[in-house]
Amino acid sequence: MWRHLERHEPGKVFHGLYEGTRDQLGQKLPLADRPETAGFRVGADGGIATGAEGLAVVYVPNMRPNRLMRGSPLGRSDFQGAEQLMDALDEAYSSWMRDVRLAKARLVVPDAYLDTHGRGKGASFDMEREVFAQMKGLQGGSDKFTDLIKEVQFDIRVDEHERTCQHLAQQIVRSAGFSAQTFGEGPADLAITATEVQHRERRTYATRDRKIGYWQPELGAFAKVLLEIDKTQFRSGVTPQRPTVEWPDGVQDAPEATARTVQLLEAARAASTEVKVRIVHPDWDDDQVLEEVKKISDENPIVDPMATAGQGRGQGEGAAPKDDAQEESDQRS
Repeated sequence: MWRHLERHEPGKVFHGLYEGTRDQLGQKLPLADRPETAGFRVGADGGIATGAEGLAVVYVPNMRPNRLMRGSPLGRSDFQGAEQLMDALDEAYSSWMRDVRLAKARLVVPDAYLDTHGRGKGASFDMEREVFAQMKGLQGGSDKFTDLIKEVQFDIRVDEHERTCQHLAQQIVRSAGFSAQTFGEGPADLAITATEVQHRERRTYATRDRKIGYWQPELGAFAKVLLEIDKTQFRSGVTPQRPTVEWPDGVQDAPEATARTVQLLEAARAASTEVKVRIVHPDWDDDQVLEEVKKISDENPIVDPMATAGQGRGQGEGAAPKDDAQEESDQRS
């Protein structure tokens, strides 16, 4: 069994090729022994310089803390701690399917209705037989022929099993840190606002915020390392800087609803341009908002009414008197 291992250190990645067994790492061999690793241009120490200051990999935990290893930086699965609930759900669903199997109709018939196969070979009832002959003495005086063939069919406990499975599924989802409404459970409303969605799914959004907190710094650091590698290895000339990593809102109002809100505020003169820009772009920072406000102001300048009135009077009554140079120019023309 061949294994290709990588060891990451700041500014370097070391590659190793090992031949061993299923349980043993085995002996380290040259990378050229396998076509998959023969093209790696490693140095004498078996490493490749990345040109970056940090590691070329990052670790992002799924969720903390790890209940099985307290104090460990390692993350845990969303379903850690919900294994017993999953076993119970499997048992409840298996019981439901057992009810379905047992609910198949069975017939109970007298021995006289069975077809014998000979001494010691037993007897059977032909389910496809359509004609039977009624024999006297096989039934009591008040018994009917049809009463001797009885149908046995058990009930399927649908409601009990469905409620049990639904309750267990909701508990599993809740234990994983999510709201049942996120997965389509609960009452279905035709139209609700983004605020109502966040209120109903607040557990999901709390988990989302925690996971964003795990990913945000690691993605920023990893992006900077990639820029450093791009500058060193590919000579792109880029200036490596740590980017700002942002996530959009999980749910937003429809653009039509936002536009109507801004239009009503504009008609009522109840909000400034900055407030309206923040309503339309809630994910923008202060610099972006102020820049947009400036653009709007430049595109819609406020006209001085006094200056406009002065230009409109022209040479009529109340116009400013002409000086000597203007009168001489008018006479020449």
